Amino acid sequence: MEKISTAQKNIYKEQEYNNFLKEMRQMRRNQKKELTSEKKTYAKQVDRIKSNFNKSAEKLSNDLQKKLLTLRKSHENVLSNEKKRLDKETELVKLTHQEKMAELKEANFKKMEQERIKHEKSLDLAKLKFEREMAKLNA
Repeated sequence: MEKISTAQKNIYKEQEYNNFLKEMRQMRRNQKKELTSEKKTYAKQVDRIKSNFNKSAEKLSNDLQKKLLTLRKSHENVLSNEKKRLDKETELVKLTHQEKMAELKEANFKKMEQERIKHEKSLDLAKLKFEREMAKLNA
């Protein structure tokens, strides 16, 4: 009887081992399915997050480009206005300089004329004195 029981035990062990292998294969398949399902789910989430990030980055980039353009335009306007103002100021300074130069020339001319008149008077007086002295000598 012992032989039968050992044979039955071996059969039972083999059946249990086969059942164990079957369960293990089934568990591996289930884990594989679950793992691929989770991978797909997380891959979709990562793709969605990347897409949202790219969209927000593009939107931010566009907003910054718009701000940069408006700043450039405003600076160009300010720059052109300042250039115009500088040109006007330069023109005013040139006109003022020309006017002052004309005034100085006129003032110098008047002084020279006054000095010439003084010299002529001095020369005339000297000539008269010379003629008087000559008349005294000749007389």
